[in-house]
Amino acid sequence: MAKNTPSKTRKTIYRSAKTGRFTTKKYAVKHPSSTVKETRSTNGTGPKRK
Repeated sequence: MAKNTPSKTRKTIYRSAKTGRFTTKKYAVKHPSSTVKETRSTNGTGPKRK
């Protein structure tokens, strides 16, 4: 029997360069000089949401 291997996916997040707080994509597009774009890989091993 084959093991269930979690699939790796990528998630793009945006943060304020000044405060480090998460922002929306809409805010990031309007303020590109003060926003940092990060890509995180998720492997599906975190807690399950209900």
